[in-house]
Amino acid sequence: MSFFEIRVAGIMQKLNIGDVSTSAHGMRPSEVLNEISIITHAAISEQYRILNEDILPALALEDIRYLKRDELNAEQSAWMKRYFTEQVVPVLTPISIDPAHPFPRLVNKSLNFIATLEGKDAFGRDINLAIVPAPRSLPRVIRLPDELTGGKEHHVMLSAIIHEHIGELFPGMSVTGCHQFRLTRNADLDLADDVEDIAKALEGELENRRFGDKVRLEVTTDCPTHISEYLLNEFELHDNQLYRVNGPVNLTRLLFDFNIPALRYQHLLMSCQRHSAEKWISQINRPVCSLPCVKAMCWFIIFSCLFSDY
Repeated sequence: MSFFEIRVAGIMQKLNIGDVSTSAHGMRPSEVLNEISIITHAAISEQYRILNEDILPALALEDIRYLKRDELNAEQSAWMKRYFTEQVVPVLTPISIDPAHPFPRLVNKSLNFIATLEGKDAFGRDINLAIVPAPRSLPRVIRLPDELTGGKEHHVMLSAIIHEHIGELFPGMSVTGCHQFRLTRNADLDLADDVEDIAKALEGELENRRFGDKVRLEVTTDCPTHISEYLLNEFELHDNQLYRVNGPVNLTRLLFDFNIPALRYQHLLMSCQRHSAEKWISQINRPVCSLPCVKAMCWFIIFSCLFSDY
């Protein structure tokens, strides 16, 4: 979210350069960051509580479901495996982490998986960790075919598909753990006041936005402590910059047009009782409504309400 990418990142920059000046509220950058951490951790926790306790159950009552891996039947699991093989594998790029391959540079707010491994790879190397970036070319929410759901709105997350079959990316090795995470970076644009070619400068800054300074790390609640600490150390972040979430690390990916007209909110229809029009009209004669433009607007509102049923 832009709050972390711009506002929080800007405060962190002040802290990194040793700026101890106080804000309009009398707080130093470190104090502001601590206060932000407390408030946002509570807000995000409440956000996921509402998702799991209110929104998803309400959708399930209408047969709109996001299925977990253990909720799929045999036919749905077979379809998911084919989807992984045909659609996902061709655009996946697993990155092993060893002395010859340091931790990769990850794009801002991209979905990634960290896998813990045992055994040797095809080249005989001992690999303990690997990073698997999720492809941005694929949707995060995949609708199961009608023939497998009876035409119901049943979906599966891309993260669940990758998690279920990630072992196929490492032949000869055993995957002992797989955990999704997302890194938020500084995405503010930093242009000099005396820049001559704005278009060229913007082009460079837009590219830098993808790999700005690290601001926040999101992991799921089931991510082991040693994995989250490893990631925090790699990204040079502190514990208060770690956010554990009980669900997908990017809720905006759940936005989906189900095209079910019966579940849409009804259009707002403005109307009023006919006998109340006299009271409204009497208000137009007040001095505050003496200006022609104001009076015209008042008449427009009255007629719009009076004849909204026709």
